[in-house]
Amino acid sequence: MAANLCPRVTWIGVLAFVRAGDPCEGQGGYGDIVGGAQVVVRDGAGEIVATGALDAGVKGADEQCSFTFAVEGIPNAEFYDVEVSHRGELAYSREDMEGADWRLSSTLGD
Repeated sequence: MAANLCPRVTWIGVLAFVRAGDPCEGQGGYGDIVGGAQVVVRDGAGEIVATGALDAGVKGADEQCSFTFAVEGIPNAEFYDVEVSHRGELAYSREDMEGADWRLSSTLGD
């Protein structure tokens, strides 16, 4: 393992989305939430350090879709910002991510 990489160089995430269409895709103002939507990870200085994409999504109960993603090759940093499509960045510290075993979970919509 390279010295500048996190102990877990792959982030696994789930984005749950309500009011989804079929196949899994956002509707209305959420039309950008679809399989293949970009996931961007920035370091504390705002530099893009890694990217990934949402998978095709799986529809569950209550018209909710869950999209998973994996972002590999995350370099070591004290802070990270994660953004799906253009939905705004969510900030996490390295300590937060270590405590969560490098896994993220978020919900979008009602």
